[in-house]
Amino acid sequence: MNPINGTSARNNGNGANGNAANGNGGGYANTGAPGTGLMVRDRDAALSEYAFGRDAALVEYFANPPRQNPATMRDVLKVLFRQKGVIFATILAVCGTVFAGLKMQTPEYEAHVKMLILAEKQLESPYYRDLEGSFKTEMALTQSEIVKANPVLERAVKSLKLDERPLDYEREFASPLKQTVLDLKMQMIQKKIRSAEQEKFMRFKVALESLRENIKVKPVSNTNLFTISVKDFSPIAAATIANTISRYYVIFDLEQQLAELQIKYGEKHLAVKQLEDHIRDVERTLTEKSNSYIDTMGPASVKILEQASMPTDPVGLPKFLVMLAAFFASVFLGVMLAFVFESMDPTFRSPEDVERALNMPLLGSIPRRKFGSRLLTKEPAIHTKYSQSFQRLADQMHIVMRSRGLQTVVISSSIGSEGTTTVAVNLASYLSRHLKHKVLIVDANLRNPSVHRAFKIPNNFGLSEVLEGRTPLESAIWEMTPELGVLPAGKSKTNPLTLLDSQAMADFAARAKEKYEFILIDCANLKHFRDTEILAGAIDGVAVVVEAGHARRQAVKACIAPLEQKKANLMGAILNKRSFALPKVIYDRV
Repeated sequence: MNPINGTSARNNGNGANGNAANGNGGGYANTGAPGTGLMVRDRDAALSEYAFGRDAALVEYFANPPRQNPATMRDVLKVLFRQKGVIFATILAVCGTVFAGLKMQTPEYEAHVKMLILAEKQLESPYYRDLEGSFKTEMALTQSEIVKANPVLERAVKSLKLDERPLDYEREFASPLKQTVLDLKMQMIQKKIRSAEQEKFMRFKVALESLRENIKVKPVSNTNLFTISVKDFSPIAAATIANTISRYYVIFDLEQQLAELQIKYGEKHLAVKQLEDHIRDVERTLTEKSNSYIDTMGPASVKILEQASMPTDPVGLPKFLVMLAAFFASVFLGVMLAFVFESMDPTFRSPEDVERALNMPLLGSIPRRKFGSRLLTKEPAIHTKYSQSFQRLADQMHIVMRSRGLQTVVISSSIGSEGTTTVAVNLASYLSRHLKHKVLIVDANLRNPSVHRAFKIPNNFGLSEVLEGRTPLESAIWEMTPELGVLPAGKSKTNPLTLLDSQAMADFAARAKEKYEFILIDCANLKHFRDTEILAGAIDGVAVVVEAGHARRQAVKACIAPLEQKKANLMGAILNKRSFALPKVIYDRV
């Protein structure tokens, strides 16, 4: 241990500087190479000159808090980059769902037959006389429903042998994913089949219902036309089924006329014979791909105006267009969700969030420490974003403390585990190393001390022993450098609140001010302990550390409320573990 001998290293006669800002703090040490003292004095003079303007700015800040500025392109991009996980997850979920849905859909082809209703019968009856002169939509709908009736569909099923298709007929045309689902479905169906007759009945029933589901009859508005559309997984089968159903529909209409003629004229009448011959001709041509218009028109009151041809493209939009639409829809949805999640985020993400929510200035922001980085930066230090942030924080603290005449500052976190010790030890290191202040860092977190670990020194005695009068102050301080002293927490069984809320603590603060320019006190968090609240009367200021993305706004405001009620000097906040959403190449250009 290298205890302090009670002599100020700053007043050793080697070019003491009397240019202290605001008359507080005394001279700066003139150590090192010739000209160093002059350089330090020039820098201090420049910083002190800026300090007066900065102090006025702080007063103005508290008098007139900053208003929320309109959102800029940078703000929008920050949200998008910060919530990129939400956007990517939304895109992946939507596109993945649509892709799986497309894989589960087997392409279907649709063939169309155009039908004409003329209501011209060989036998005039009141039923058909209503259609003469004008076409009634209700009758067109009635005729269209006949197309889907059992007398028509059952004949089509038997004629085309649709009941002989496999129960998993779709499997031949389906994707591997859908085939797996169909296989599971078939296993369940096979368990229900008990006999060959039951299987035959089930095949016919499945074929009939499937055909009925795949038929769509649609009247053509303001005409006496309607279309019969049939879907199937095979384009050839779709056209064949559509033409067969249309002809059976014509046969069904002719059979109605035949029954009426037989009732009125008998079976030997010439008109009956002619109609029977025509029905047989139509039945002979059922399996043909096309018929002549004379044969298809015939004497029926419903006529085939245009037969079905084999479709070339499946029903619906092409899959790549569906995926493209799903991608753009998912991007839009992802962006919307990103802004929704951002608006619902109760934590601090940026310096603007800290100033706006806490109504106090931001002293500095520290980026998240990368894996492998040292807890305590040392010389020679690599100039990284992490080390430079502590240097900027030290400069800011120097300006604020010197301009406002502050010497003792408590550094405390709002809710705990926010890196208070890391901020305190590095701030003390930079204030002493780069700005040549004589700094003492005190570990007042008597419940969970950690400052000694950062400096790798024992914690056998420290602040506890000093406050209890068991160890002199000079003997308890570790002199790490001529400008930096460390006072560990020590070990004591006394209640920490009793020690901190004692006259001994006030006496310690007064004695420390005589020997050091700045005293930084690492204290327990505000949420679970009242240590900082107790110390508020004995110290000059409090700096609150909040962790980006962890500390909630309302929780932090509730933690600092007791300090505000006690009129504690809240210097500002330090945003720790900050993540920079925008890449530097984009940040510099927007």
